[in-house]
Amino acid sequence: MIKKIFMAFLMMYASSGVVMAQSAEQEKEVKYKKSYFELSYSATSFDEAKASGCYGISWTMLPWKLAGGLYLGFNLSPFNFNFGLVDSDYTTDVIKFGPALGFHFSRGFMVAVPVDVTCAVGFGDETSTAWGMQIAPALYIGKSGGLYLGPQFSFGFAEGSTTSTGFRVGLFF
Repeated sequence: MIKKIFMAFLMMYASSGVVMAQSAEQEKEVKYKKSYFELSYSATSFDEAKASGCYGISWTMLPWKLAGGLYLGFNLSPFNFNFGLVDSDYTTDVIKFGPALGFHFSRGFMVAVPVDVTCAVGFGDETSTAWGMQIAPALYIGKSGGLYLGPQFSFGFAEGSTTSTGFRVGLFF
């Protein structure tokens, strides 16, 4: 009888250690921020940072863990305007959306790489649309909010489009 009670106690003790180990692992996962709202400025050219730039809001979400600190998710940036940066008779909204990868080096230090399809809608005398793609890796510094910055590589889908290299910078929270 005592042997059975001892074995039951031992099984209970062993299973509680497994539960504690699982909850410690879950706590470690919670510490990484998985959703980033961003206020950004991006330019498709270093030489013409103002003329090729736009400011806007973005949302990067990295909910799916792939391995270690590597996460998969998406980036959505529907409102990026160049209003006030160029001729007042012409305004562009650049809409960006696509998958994103993020790697957490530590709690306040991450690299995220969105690969976005872009749609630039121009409003002026005539409405125009231009489709393309951007790869924009950025370094995020801060725990619950902070600064991000990185290069931006843009490719147009139209015939004769050129590839350009620029930058993006902003605040996240």
